[in-house]
Amino acid sequence: MPFSIVFEWGVMRINRPLAFLLILVMAAGCGVRWISETIDVDPAAISEVRGVGRKVAETTTSLIYEDVTQNISILILDVGASSFQEAANLTHGRLYQHGWIEKGRGIDSIHMKSARWKKTSLLIKPIESLEGYGVTQDPQVVKALEDDSIQSAAYVVLAFTPYA
Repeated sequence: MPFSIVFEWGVMRINRPLAFLLILVMAAGCGVRWISETIDVDPAAISEVRGVGRKVAETTTSLIYEDVTQNISILILDVGASSFQEAANLTHGRLYQHGWIEKGRGIDSIHMKSARWKKTSLLIKPIESLEGYGVTQDPQVVKALEDDSIQSAAYVVLAFTPYA
């Protein structure tokens, strides 16, 4: 059944399928995207890195911007160190042996990339950084940290960030 669109200069009668098509064309012209994109870290990259220490916990958090969901994988490892600095240096050395290259260093972080995992960035951070990722209330992480017999302040948090 046709319906009417009223303009200042007159009335135009169009049917519903045509109206729907016009709305889609106008929305596309406004930059509306109908399909969102999700980017994940290659599981093989996480598997490779998991071997540099004893896994304490693992989780994922998501960042959403515009039409892209970026799933950040977080791995908490015990590398047998007595301090975070020692743990970060040990982790850095072990990752370097796997082909990861340092791209930058902050006060409490090391940024690394791998030629093998081109669309993945890795940050080595202290356990206190979990709060910044919003995973401190994740039941799996809480339980794993409570159940761990060592409960070390020297754990390293490895945050894998994928990008397109």
